[in-house]
Amino acid sequence: MNATCLMFGIVFVLAGIALASGKLIPHMKVWKNMSEEERAGIRMKALCLNLGLMVSLCGVIFLTAGIWEAFLFKAFSKCMLAWFVLCVIDFWRINKGSRYKIS
Repeated sequence: MNATCLMFGIVFVLAGIALASGKLIPHMKVWKNMSEEERAGIRMKALCLNLGLMVSLCGVIFLTAGIWEAFLFKAFSKCMLAWFVLCVIDFWRINKGSRYKIS
C-alpha cells in the first residue's frame, strides 16, 4: 500500500463529490468575483457534475495506485497521462461548446 496515493485519492474523491454536488462552488473565489449576469448564463449543475466527475476519476486512479502496488508501477503514469488528455479535451469542449451556456 502506498499511503501518499491513498491520501491523494481520498482528497480528490471527496473534492470531486463536493464539486459534483455543487457545495464547493460558493466557496470558490472565481464564483464570488463573477457578476450575477455571468452566473445566470451558466448551467452550473451540469458543469459542476462534469468537473466533479473528472476530479473524482483522478481520485479513483490515485486510490487504485495506493491499494494495488502493481498498478502503481505499471499503469499509473499511463492512466494519469490519459486522464490529463481527457481533461484537456473536456475543458476545450467546455470553452468552445454551448452545452453549459444558457442562451
